[in-house]
Amino acid sequence: YRGRLEAHRLPGAATAARALLADFEDEVLGDMSGLDAEEAGSALVGALARRAERVLVGLHHALLGPLELAVARARRLIIVPHGPLHFVPFAALLSPAGALIDRCELTVLPSAATRVALPGAEGRPAAGRPLIVGGPADDLPWLREELADVAARLGQPTVVTAGQEADLPRLLAAAPLVHFAGHALLRRDNPVFSYLETPRGRLTLGDILELRLSADLVVLAGCETGAGLTRPGDELLGLARAFLHAGARALVASLWPVDDRATRRLMGLFYGHLARVEPAAALRLAQQELRRDLPHPYYWAGFVHVGATETAGRRG
Repeated sequence: YRGRLEAHRLPGAATAARALLADFEDEVLGDMSGLDAEEAGSALVGALARRAERVLVGLHHALLGPLELAVARARRLIIVPHGPLHFVPFAALLSPAGALIDRCELTVLPSAATRVALPGAEGRPAAGRPLIVGGPADDLPWLREELADVAARLGQPTVVTAGQEADLPRLLAAAPLVHFAGHALLRRDNPVFSYLETPRGRLTLGDILELRLSADLVVLAGCETGAGLTRPGDELLGLARAFLHAGARALVASLWPVDDRATRRLMGLFYGHLARVEPAAALRLAQQELRRDLPHPYYWAGFVHVGATETAGRRG
């Protein structure tokens, strides 16, 4: 309820969640690494999805079970994770009432301070055109279709792909919406050297911190673009946090190495809904649709909405 604050202690939740997240990475994501869903067949993928349910039920019980009454009332959850909880796929958590994504809209913040530091919607979006950046990725056969689909849905965006000359910092500064598609690398040993592959070379986390963006939304359709390393104060250091620091109001980013074909489908669905609803709602609808065809959470639950819940000029 508005104007009301409740505190709940969750004894043992962090320990249980840490163990379950290790299981999720080893058993759930490990099962799907390099697996072609069409070649494997629906029976095998379905069996692996059911195996994943044990971990997702456990995570829900540990983290949200004691808060069930509050969650049941919520239309939207804004989650500020702590420590390893930054890597929880909250949308896929399961309870007797179903998956969390079917119950409410979800937004994640890297820290509580982020909520205060996000730029306001006044005077936004920027005056430029939406920007699509496609990195060199010959080993991603679905990337070209993704770029074409997103461009068609955005109207008349500026598109920068391999072989094109472009002043990328200038285009990024003017764009009201930015879509990156291609390879990304998270350097877990030193996140400052994490990067996105762009037509002009690597855009490192350090480069991003030096940008001055006015984008309402940045979509990072690459691997682990929403992951990072927690540092003192529980701030998450990674590509997504860097884009927020540079001025983006909201992001869609990934928690794990995502599937090329599933990402292409998810992005098409996402932009189809974005014409009518806010980004968090658009991502929710897209993930629900993709889950009907690809029920394993590896395919549909990897992307999260981060940052502001409302964009300029639209209020859901």
